[in-house]
Amino acid sequence: MGQSQYQALWCAYLRALQEACRRGNFQEAQALITCALNDAEDLGEIDARLVKAADNVALLFHARHQDKKAELLYKQLFEVREKVLGVRYRDLVDSLEELIEAGPRPAGPTVSWL
Repeated sequence: MGQSQYQALWCAYLRALQEACRRGNFQEAQALITCALNDAEDLGEIDARLVKAADNVALLFHARHQDKKAELLYKQLFEVREKVLGVRYRDLVDSLEELIEAGPRPAGPTVSWL
């Protein structure tokens, strides 16, 4: 798969994810992220915008006191980052920190889409 095909794939996921979040359908958002992360793992390619979007959905789950769902997303991110980027990459450390901090977060997180 070429670079433009990767870009198109991640952009399609991000558009669908943003729309699901806009509608407040976080179950759909979680399913989209799971599919996107599975594709990233299969393709050996991960887009930084996808990582940011997954983190934002996890933050929304925390804000809604759905900590197990947030933790599941962080674990998925960690596993994909580890396989795609390798164990020495800085993003892997970021994923571990997110897992450690997966406890309840303050209400009203700031969500920014890349």
